[in-house]
Amino acid sequence: MKTEYLNEMSITKKEKEILDHLANAWNTFVALEHRHPSEVVEMERAIHQAQYLIAARVASRVDPQVWAPRG
Repeated sequence: MKTEYLNEMSITKKEKEILDHLANAWNTFVALEHRHPSEVVEMERAIHQAQYLIAARVASRVDPQVWAPRG
């Protein structure tokens, strides 16, 4: 399966799809009744961590000498 990019040296369509799902998850979550004072902050942190993982993938493609994937 060929990887499709939104534009050259950029995020893939699948990575963008993941980011869109994360945004939808956030919007759905914050619309819920809050059950604990820290849950919004914790969810925000979790969403940001997932976004950072996508950003690291892009960075490793754009400049692999600096952001080389570690195995």
